[in-house]
Amino acid sequence: MRKSILILLLATLCGMQAMAYDFSVGGINYTKIPCGEYICTSYQVTVAPGSYSGDVVIPAMVRYDGVDYEVLRIGAGAFEGCTGLTSVYVEEGYLAMVVYDAFRGCTHLRKVDLPSTLRVLDMDIFDGCSSLDSIIIRSTVPPTSIYDELTFAGVNPDVVIVVPCGALLQYLSTDLFSGMTVVDDCNSPLSIDDPAAGVLPMLVVYPNPATHHVTVAADGEVLLYDLKGCPLRRQQAAGGHAVIGLDGLAPGVYLLRSGNRTAKVVVTME
Repeated sequence: MRKSILILLLATLCGMQAMAYDFSVGGINYTKIPCGEYICTSYQVTVAPGSYSGDVVIPAMVRYDGVDYEVLRIGAGAFEGCTGLTSVYVEEGYLAMVVYDAFRGCTHLRKVDLPSTLRVLDMDIFDGCSSLDSIIIRSTVPPTSIYDELTFAGVNPDVVIVVPCGALLQYLSTDLFSGMTVVDDCNSPLSIDDPAAGVLPMLVVYPNPATHHVTVAADGEVLLYDLKGCPLRRQQAAGGHAVIGLDGLAPGVYLLRSGNRTAKVVVTME
């Protein structure tokens, strides 16, 4: 049995004639990536254009003509225009990148579950995904993008990004996830079958920006962290709120957390 590295690129334009692809397995088209782009230890591919609908599961590896191929990325426009697509789950394995326009125009897409190997998100991936409820990212290391302000452009503004337990502060401290609703799965392990279960809204904080103190609407303990994840303040809520003192803190952005809810607070000078 042969084994080497190419790259599987997932590129699809639904409702249009499919672009060229090298082979199809399990209803998903794949395009090989020349080994010269990477240090090869196996064959790798990208998911290619096709007509996709319903719940799609992208395998970590596929076999074709006696050769095993690792699925390395979801290619440009892979699912673009697939209005019948409802969810995408990527198995744990090798997927490292989602390329631009991958899910553009998938108006009925509700759930996307990406593996712990994910490292790069391109621009306009979810543009026009007006029904997208949740994006699960299983990587404890936040993925990067050279298009921070464009990666989530055009996505449903109510989408929730779910990250691994213990990784929440790392995600919130990056520009890529700034302004997005991000929660972790510490108290409610989520799956592609029910990624929205247990997700809570952002904390209500006022005033914000603030100079001397903030009031947080919460029922339990409230913690204040710096962007490195170091705890700086701790206060037990009483009567549905907690007051956190800010005196002595340098001006800048800090993170508040209570249970599974989070918020950013901006500390200013007088």
